Order: sequence, then C-alpha cells, then structure tokens
Amino acid sequence: MQEIIFQVEVRKEGTGGKGKLSGQRAEHKIPAVIYGGDKPSMPILVGEKDLSKVKGVGKSNAILTLKHDKGADTVILKEVQRHPVSRAFLHADFQRVSGDRKISMH
Repeated sequence: MQEIIFQVEVRKEGTGGKGKLSGQRAEHKIPAVIYGGDKPSMPILVGEKDLSKVKGVGKSNAILTLKHDKGADTVILKEVQRHPVSRAFLHADFQRVSGDRKISMH
C-alpha cells in the first residue's frame, strides 16, 4: 500500500467564523478536523490539491499521514462536504486510526 503524506496547518481554536473560513478557502486551504483516538479533536487546514488527490479513484479508503507542527496523525478520510452547485470542497473530517484497533469501512 502506498503511503500518502500531507503537510497540514493547525487552526487556532475559536478563530473561525464565516468570513475567515471563506478567505482561507479562497487561498485553496480547506478547513478540516482530525478526531478520534485518545487525543482531543484538532481543527486544521488542508490543501485543496492534497484533498483532491485523496478523493481520486480508488483512494477514498487510503490511510494517510497528516504532518503538522504538533506532530503527525495517521488518519482516514471520513467525510467531505462540498458546495451543492460548484462542488467545491467546504470541509473535511479525518478520523485517527491505529494499528491495534479494528475499524469498519463502507
């Protein structure tokens, strides 16, 4: 299995808001969150091109490594929200995985 590694940026907690997030999307940075495991959830920004690579054919269930200034997380892409008309990415959810816990995929 190919290892997919992305560099992501950690968002500051409580600094969201519609205007700020829209500006980040205009810079091709998609708001996302990493959750699960034994760690608290972490808001991040992921590059639009990186997210497009993951959503490519046959990669929807790929295991990813997201590197950030707080370390790295091994994740799967759980959900992507898109604009209903333009189909542009709006938000992504990543779930942490570990080698010793069983998960089910659809």
